[in-house]
Amino acid sequence: MRHQALSGRLCAVALVPALLSLWAAIHERAPEVRIPEVPAPATSTAPAIPPVPVKPAPAAAPAAASSQEPKAPTGPVADVSGAVKDEVTGKPVQGAEVSLPELNRSVRTDSEGRFTFPAVPVRRRRHEVLVTCPGYTSASLEVKAEKPFATVVMPEVRLKPKGW
Repeated sequence: MRHQALSGRLCAVALVPALLSLWAAIHERAPEVRIPEVPAPATSTAPAIPPVPVKPAPAAAPAAASSQEPKAPTGPVADVSGAVKDEVTGKPVQGAEVSLPELNRSVRTDSEGRFTFPAVPVRRRRHEVLVTCPGYTSASLEVKAEKPFATVVMPEVRLKPKGW
């Protein structure tokens, strides 16, 4: 029994230096990570290229400014909502762009093909609504928002797939 305990101790004592030398050999072979030095900017004797002069943009006319950003309505408003479906399958068309070009506003249909324009100005004439989606022919229709603070539900818009 004593012989087995002694041999176990000797084995452990002999194993420690072997493990230490193995660890040292592994770390000696490991590549050293070096961070490259960033060279200093070279000073050139060549003349510097002068900057190109930029002309200031002309002041935009009030009409041009309104075509870029939608203005907040100043009078009574109503919400306009509707749905877009595939004419052939009857399934909702997700991601179709529905726009009110006169107001420079657009929204996308949700997964059920529905859309809503909040705060559309109420007026006597009709608003043009343009519906576009890749893979479908565009549709154009008109809607009239007559009652303030109401929701105008448009008739269902059916887009025809291209090639049909």
